[in-house]
Amino acid sequence: MAASSPPPPPPPPPQPEQTAPEKKEKEAGRDPPAASTPAPAKSEEVESEIKSYIESGGKLTLAVLACNRPDYLKQTLDSLLDVDGVRKENIVVIQDGKHAPVMDVVHDYGLDLVQNEGQQRSRIRDGAEKIATHYKFAIQEAFNFNKESPAVIIIEDDFLFSPDFLQYFESNAPILDVDPTTFIMSAWNDNGLKIHVRDKRKLHRTNYFPGLGWLMPRKLWEEELAAKWPRTHWDHWMRDRKQHKGRDCIHPEIPRDYHIGVKGTFMDDFHHNTYFKDIGYNKELGFEWDGDEYLNAVHSKYDADILKKMKGGKELERIEQLQQENDQVFVIYISVKPGLPSQPFKPMGQYFKIWHEIERGNYDGIHQFWWENGNYVIVVNEVEAAPMFKELRTGKLWEPRQFKK
Repeated sequence: MAASSPPPPPPPPPQPEQTAPEKKEKEAGRDPPAASTPAPAKSEEVESEIKSYIESGGKLTLAVLACNRPDYLKQTLDSLLDVDGVRKENIVVIQDGKHAPVMDVVHDYGLDLVQNEGQQRSRIRDGAEKIATHYKFAIQEAFNFNKESPAVIIIEDDFLFSPDFLQYFESNAPILDVDPTTFIMSAWNDNGLKIHVRDKRKLHRTNYFPGLGWLMPRKLWEEELAAKWPRTHWDHWMRDRKQHKGRDCIHPEIPRDYHIGVKGTFMDDFHHNTYFKDIGYNKELGFEWDGDEYLNAVHSKYDADILKKMKGGKELERIEQLQQENDQVFVIYISVKPGLPSQPFKPMGQYFKIWHEIERGNYDGIHQFWWENGNYVIVVNEVEAAPMFKELRTGKLWEPRQFKK
């Protein structure tokens, strides 16, 4: 009798279902983060704690961080109180120290004031360390101010605001609950100069924390960030993979606030005039969000939109096309390693008037913005972009130094 065939090998053990940030990183050709949140089947099916809170009449806390600039603070509060839906009882000013003129401003406006007196008694002299320490104090106090609020909106004392600043957050913050590939939400667009923006309803994603008027979910603070908050350079710390774990920040194409502080710890005339002065924030009175715009910024839909634009556009062959042609989508492929001290992206950034640091405004190797003559530009960095974007290239790989005015 013939020998029987050996039994088939046992099936491989079932693999754990990939989480959303892991899937996002794998699609981009990168190692997934060490830890992340399980992805839902469909974003529309997930109940949003933020949305439920707002629909039940709850108001998000607005925390204004201040120190010793009463004149800036007055402008900020005047503008904030003109924002649709803002109430005094939802604002808390959190002051670093006890600078009397700032105290007087807050009392004149009839607002709640919390003071961080410990900073005055400490021996901290470094500006970045002072700021980081006060931020931790302020965020915690903001959550203590209203223990029911599922998120707080963090504001500094040198902003002006769009009329729909608050509604922008209330309408779109649910994406942080329904899409686990998201991190925080900002009202700021690092590359939001007037020449680069057009669509008031468009939301974008970026890997780079923008700050400058942003929303922190309570869960993120209490479960992840509060216990390990840094002693210095808190904003750069927020941009570290150990914190964002591959999750993206959501921001509007057209910013919903404006930075008026020309002088500050890390601000000077040059940087303000280059990157801040001409920010095209929304000033339209009566603009209202529909309430479902955030669904188009969910990871899968947002990527599909980029892919559709690229397939319907054309690869740039000559720089002159940007001036000679109108109403086109131009795709420009480059290959630049981020983080290099030489900043090889700088010539291209200067040409298009976007940040010379390639990381700012970056989404998985993609920069996209409006340009002259009604043209739309999509820059694809093949070092970081997902294969589905890189594989579309049939022509030229540009070097940033080729872009000169």
